[in-house]
Amino acid sequence: MGVYLCGSRAKETHTVTSDVDLLVLIRGGTEPALLRPHDRIPAYLPDSFPVGLDLFVYTEEEARSSPFVRRLMEEAVPLLEEEGAPGV
Repeated sequence: MGVYLCGSRAKETHTVTSDVDLLVLIRGGTEPALLRPHDRIPAYLPDSFPVGLDLFVYTEEEARSSPFVRRLMEEAVPLLEEEGAPGV
C-alpha cells in the first residue's frame, strides 16, 4: 500500500508544463464499482490540484502482474508507504 510519484517529476526531468503522475497502490476489494483500475480513479481524485494530474490506482496484486505498473515503479519515488507493505 502506498502512493508513489512517477514520470518526469520522479525522474526530475519535468518542465513547468509537466503534469504529476501518481500511482496509488491499494488493498484488493470486492465492490463491483471498484473492480477495474480506471473505475477507482474518481474515488481518489482531489477536489482540486494546482497542476495536471494523472492518477493510476491499482491493487497490489494487479500491480505485480502489470508491465505498465512495473515500469512506473522502476523510477517511482515513494511519497507514502504503509509500514511492512510488500513492494511490487
